[in-house]
Formats: sequence, C-alpha cells, structure tokens
Amino acid sequence: MSSFGVTDTGFNPKLIGDILDDVETQQRADWGADINLGGEGAIGQNNATFAAALAEAWEVLNAVYRSIYPDSASAEALDNVCAITGVTRLPATKTLATLECTGTVGTTLAIGRVISVDVTGERFVSIEAATIAGGGTVDVAFEAENYGPVVLNTGQSLTIETPVAGWSSAVANADAEQGDDLETDAALRLRRADLLAVQGTATIEAIRADILQIDDVVACYVFENATNVTDSRNLPPKSIEVLVQGGDDAEVAEGIFLTKCAGIETYGHSPNDVTETVTDSMGYDHTIKFTRPDEQPIYIRADITYDPATYPSDGDDQIKAALAALGDSLELGQSVIYERFQAEVFAISGVVDCPVFYTDTSSPPTGTSNITFDIRERATFDTGDITVNSSSI
Repeated sequence: MSSFGVTDTGFNPKLIGDILDDVETQQRADWGADINLGGEGAIGQNNATFAAALAEAWEVLNAVYRSIYPDSASAEALDNVCAITGVTRLPATKTLATLECTGTVGTTLAIGRVISVDVTGERFVSIEAATIAGGGTVDVAFEAENYGPVVLNTGQSLTIETPVAGWSSAVANADAEQGDDLETDAALRLRRADLLAVQGTATIEAIRADILQIDDVVACYVFENATNVTDSRNLPPKSIEVLVQGGDDAEVAEGIFLTKCAGIETYGHSPNDVTETVTDSMGYDHTIKFTRPDEQPIYIRADITYDPATYPSDGDDQIKAALAALGDSLELGQSVIYERFQAEVFAISGVVDCPVFYTDTSSPPTGTSNITFDIRERATFDTGDITVNSSSI
C-alpha cells in the first residue's frame, strides 16, 4: 500500500521532493544510471517544472480531503459541513443606537436620516420614522452603515449629515448595542458541537443547547435539583432552573418546555424570575418559569495624568470606551477585577499615571477592591457611568 494519499493515519500528500525522487528513479531505470538529471540540464529543469505542478495538485487533493471534516474545514467548506446537521454561520449584524433627536415640535424625521460620530466618522442611519413631540424631543432608532461593532458611546459629539428644517441635534443617552462580525470558523465549530447536543432531550446539555439556538440569546446555564429537598441554590425538589441572558421571553419558555423532561418542575429565582404560559399541541396550558440575570450597573472614576505630546484629543473618551468594552466582555457571574480594569487605562497612548481609580456598584464610586458576583448576576457598563478626570504633566 502506498504511503501517500489516504492512509491509516489520514491524508499524506506528496511533496515536490517526493515527486522528483519518483520521477528521477524511474528515468534512471528507463534510460540508464548515468543520465544527467542535474538542475542545470534541460531534463532536470523540465522535471522541476513538472514536479511543482504535481505538488500543487497534491495540495488541492489534501485540501479537498480535509474540507469534509469540521475540525479541518474552513470558510465555505465548513459552512457546507455544518449545514449537514442544520447549523449555519451567524451573519454579521449592525450596531444599533437609540438617539434623542431635538428640534421644533411637529418636525417629521423620515427613515434614512444620517448622523456621523465626530471622532471616528462612522455614520448611522435612522431605521424608523418619527415626529418631534411636545417636549421638543423624540427617541429614534438608528443603525450603523457598516456591519460589525461600531463605537457610539453616551454623549459623544454627533453631526447631522442629512439636515432637516426643524431638526437641530441628536445625542446618545446610552451606549449603542454593538453589532457582530461574521462568525469565525473557530466559533462556528464550537457552536456546532454545542448544538449537536440538541439531538438529545431532557438533559441539561440538551436544554442549554436548545436555548442557545434562540435569536439574541447570549448565555444560558441550566441547574438541576435531583434530590427530594430544596438545595443550596433554593431549587425545589426534582426541578430545573434555566438562567438566560437575552432572547424573547415567550421563545425561551417554549424552548424549555419542548426540551425538558415531562413531570419536572421549572423554577425561576426571585427577583428576576419570569413566568410564561406555553400551550401544547393538545391545547393544554403549562406554566414555565426561568431566571433572568440580575444586572448590576458598575460606576468607575479614573483620575489620570497624561503627556500632551502623545495623548489623543479624544483620550478621555477612549479610556471610557476601553473600560466599557472590557466590562462588556465579562460573562454571567464574573467579577470586576479592580487591577485589571485600572490597567486598561494605560492602554491609551500618553497616559502617564492613574493615582485615583474607583469601581463601585453605586454612584459616586469609592471602591478600590474587586467586585464579586453570583452566577445569577451580571455586571453592566455604560460610558455614561464612567468619569475620567484628566490633567497634563
């Protein structure tokens, strides 16, 4: 059996050296051992050209072989492999923001109005029509022109690119909801593996995998109490608790109902418990409970000194954005590590010192230690809750 091609250990392609060895061996056998096969001769040069072309063909064969396996496939080939089990790559999405538009009462803002962020030049387009109300303001939904995460933080200076008589300004009173880039190959492989658990039912992994398929669900944890007494998490006997971040309440409840074992009670933890009614195919109603994370806003104060030669003009805003981005990366139950957040300040060019740094769950912040959370809790961050006091050296 050949040691090249499909072998017991996988696909072993011929390299250009292997091909040249085979060709030269056969040529010496056919034409004599004294034939000149050196690279300076015509035969040797022809062999090199021929071997390079064959080596490229072997590379293609190797790529085709690996494209049928999820761990080695990539790009479109990985999409095709995942599609076999009904898993599709998550598309890129646009950043969404709600802006408070100010102007003359009765002014109509049609869909397609455009504003830009002064610092970055990123543009946002309105996706709903609105009329400025009696107070002289109206909240309007905007989306970024470009896909993926686009920064628009609380209070950033904005410019109206499509002027309308009677519309004077727009402001973000909260950070924009960040869009996503196209799902990477690595993330798609992991999600495919998780979703394959949906083929089972009535297991913790199956319930979690099913809920994670629901639109806008960011995280899910499933706890069970298989005992006959209330457990340390306060779950009643023979019950499950599904902790979900994101997604529609009704869709989450239906997902739990379709996956959980019959006869098992669902539990929602106060004060963020949710109760929904799901109707089965026979017309009977079932009460489904689950838990939403307790969201705790984090307030930060950073007093910094900077070198005016290297500190950017929007350095304060960059510090706020960096701290909020780090906070947004935290998962359910993860602690706010004081020193990790303080270190993020120094990622901005020109920052020399940060003698005062506070993190807290109340305003004004005064804490100088880690903030810990239970798995049912989640730290939330908004640049409007971050204060940066800067002075030059």
